[in-house]
Amino acid sequence: MGSGGRGAARPHPAVVGLAAALIGAVFAVLRTEVAGRGTIARLIVVGRIYGNPARLRPGIPTVAGSGYDGQFYYRLALDPLDLSRTAFGITFDSLERPGRIAYPVLVWLFSFGHWSFVPVALVVVNVCCLGVVAGVAAELARRSGRSPLWGLAVSGYFGFLWTLGRDLTELTAAAFLLAGLLALRAGRPWLAGILLAVAALGRETELLAAGCVALVDLASRWRRWRGVGGLGAATAGPARQRLRALLARLGVPDEPVGLGAWVLPALVFLGWQLTVLTVTGRSPLQRSGSANLAAPFVGLVHGLAHYLPELPKPAADIWTVEVLALGLVSLAAATALRRSRVPLWEKLLWAGSAVLVLCVAKGIWLGNVGLRSFDDLYLLSWLVLLGLPGTREQTAARPGRLRRALEGGPQGPGWVPGLLAFGCGLVWLGVFVQLVRFI
Repeated sequence: MGSGGRGAARPHPAVVGLAAALIGAVFAVLRTEVAGRGTIARLIVVGRIYGNPARLRPGIPTVAGSGYDGQFYYRLALDPLDLSRTAFGITFDSLERPGRIAYPVLVWLFSFGHWSFVPVALVVVNVCCLGVVAGVAAELARRSGRSPLWGLAVSGYFGFLWTLGRDLTELTAAAFLLAGLLALRAGRPWLAGILLAVAALGRETELLAAGCVALVDLASRWRRWRGVGGLGAATAGPARQRLRALLARLGVPDEPVGLGAWVLPALVFLGWQLTVLTVTGRSPLQRSGSANLAAPFVGLVHGLAHYLPELPKPAADIWTVEVLALGLVSLAAATALRRSRVPLWEKLLWAGSAVLVLCVAKGIWLGNVGLRSFDDLYLLSWLVLLGLPGTREQTAARPGRLRRALEGGPQGPGWVPGLLAFGCGLVWLGVFVQLVRFI
């Protein structure tokens, strides 16, 4: 999956996306037939605490207990504009659910608003989004001088199997996030703004991307306003010369990114938050923040204290290898961050995603859900690694061992990314088998 030689055939990014979607479809079919006993609606996992069997649509099975989050997105997909606490036999557990409206709207559109198609549409939309994640990641890899096949490694996050297998929102948010980052690299800020707005409506943490773009855009505008860059920079005083050099080292571009890339997502997100607040009297963002955030490292410490003594039980084994895989990919990205050629806003987004992961509440670390909420850190880590200079930009100076391990040499990429992709693939395969067997 490396950059390869000049004559090596490279698949088109769309082919990579179709391959990932096909793999996702196979997983969905197997999970439906084995764990779901032939009923695709079982993937919704409606619990009797929040779902009233007497009022549910026909053909929707229920389980004892609270069920899972997919039941709330199924309920929203039946009518995305119905924000009442209880509808269609399902009651929201919290009002953060209507804030993540993008996935239910896409499902509603795909099902043509017909309730009987919604259980299938929930799966089909996620399969398509998985293909988009792989295809866009393949194009981003190609633009970085890497093989598009790396798109499979980027989309092969084990948490996405939980998302696909239980009708959740992360794939929708990730697909639009990566598409927005690709639009930014292509110099299309308004298209990026639209895509990042949908990502933020898929999950509130994706608004961080717009915030990082805003920081870079405003820094670039300040740079031009103060005359630090541009044609007159050569005649500037020593202080401005030093500041210009600092901004250049940080990667602040000479030209602004574009207001549309961050103003539009902020306005759309705020507009929907105010709409939900007006209808329900509660803010989804406030509820999400209070329920999902804690002091740094508290959640991770609780997770380690809970699962490590449980080894070698299957749940503890899976959690441990997932944390190890995510940690190693993130550590490699942290090592590569300075030399990576990805835009500055992607580096900032990686850092922000890492901080968020360390600050999530213990309930997320303890939940046996494949660390699905940490997908942004995984995706951004791979973008950083794929953005390393690689073989085409090697200098005459002999690189150190760490650089050779990450970036490679004249014959191909370094062994670290390949080893990480192989390890993550093994974890993904283990989760695949587990989720096919159990609902």
